[in-house]
Amino acid sequence: MREGVSGYERHAAVPGGLGVSKERPTNIMLMQAIQATSKQRKTKAPVETPLALTEEFAGDPTKVVQWKAFVKRIDQAPMELSQVISQLNLFLAPPLLAVARRASFHQHWTGGGPWQ
Repeated sequence: MREGVSGYERHAAVPGGLGVSKERPTNIMLMQAIQATSKQRKTKAPVETPLALTEEFAGDPTKVVQWKAFVKRIDQAPMELSQVISQLNLFLAPPLLAVARRASFHQHWTGGGPWQ
C-alpha cells in the first residue's frame, strides 16, 4: 500500500504492543473500534470487502444520485462517489479484514492526507 494515499505506512511489529499514542489513533485503536462496533451491533466483521467499499457500489446510479444530493445539501466541494469509496476502501478495508480474519495488522496510520 502506498503511504500518503491510504494514510498507512508499514512497520515491524513491536513485541509487547505498539505503544498507543494519545496524540493520534493507532492501528490497534482502529482495530479495537471495529471490534467494539461489531460487538455492539451483534454482527461479525466481514471476511470480504463490504459492498459499500466496492466499485460496484460506487457505480450504482441510485447511489451516485444520492451522493450528489448529499454533497449539495452539506454545501461541500463536489467529489465523485467513486473517489470517496476508493479512499474509504484504502483506509478501512485492511484493518476491517484483519479483524474479521483474526490476522495481524502491521501498518501504522500516519494521519494527514484525507484522514485528518
